[in-house]
Amino acid sequence: MKRFRLEDTQDHVTENGAENGTKVVPAGTAFLLTRGMTLLNDVPICVAGQPMAFNQDVKAVASRMIT
Repeated sequence: MKRFRLEDTQDHVTENGAENGTKVVPAGTAFLLTRGMTLLNDVPICVAGQPMAFNQDVKAVASRMIT
């Protein structure tokens, strides 16, 4: 979460993973980092440029969730 707009990520989720409980949100979803050492100096917020999955350190604010 180094940039305001995320277009791609280092890690990717397989279709099987996305179908088995991984949360995937649509493009335009805002992400907020809620856990980690980065929060000592900064509160990273960014927007997904394409559908994306996220982990337990991040909260997503979206109009609807794709499952």
